[in-house]
Amino acid sequence: MRGSIFAVDLHTRIVTSGYSFPAGIHPFWDRSTEIQVFDNVVVQGLSSEDRILILSYNGIKNQWRRLRYVTDIAHSLSRATDLNWPLLIERAQELKATRVLKLGLYMTHDVLGVRLPDDIQSWIDDRVVEDVASRMQKYLRSRHQVSSLSFGERVRLQLMMKDTVGGQIRYCVHSLLRHLWSDLVRS
Repeated sequence: MRGSIFAVDLHTRIVTSGYSFPAGIHPFWDRSTEIQVFDNVVVQGLSSEDRILILSYNGIKNQWRRLRYVTDIAHSLSRATDLNWPLLIERAQELKATRVLKLGLYMTHDVLGVRLPDDIQSWIDDRVVEDVASRMQKYLRSRHQVSSLSFGERVRLQLMMKDTVGGQIRYCVHSLLRHLWSDLVRS
């Protein structure tokens, strides 16, 4: 949002079906809260916990190729006066998205210096997450030279961020089918 101009991004799904994330939007809508956009404008929006989870997924989905994905999480953390950290972790565990959340929080802390509670800082301390964060930060810094990650690097990133083997298999099948469909359409 800049001044009185802002963009609205409408979705019928939170993330595409290849990700280990529920397809339905209804549970998120049921947990929605009122968000004040302007002095006299209030809209229904995601709960603080759901917003941070979804923004972390958005970063992964887009390979953290823009600093915006990190700043979105930082901004949400700074405005989330009602954030329930244990509930956030519980939801990430239910969605099998702990690595995704850890990476989102890690990137926010490491890139922008956002202070996290000590117990959360300990919780995100994970070798896989640190390795991926290092790669994503290097990629983010070299965006002027490399426009996108290779297909293999994108798949590797996604596989490393899955909490379960089932999530990895689901993503591989989705990615392969999407890649084949893309090739078929181009033919």
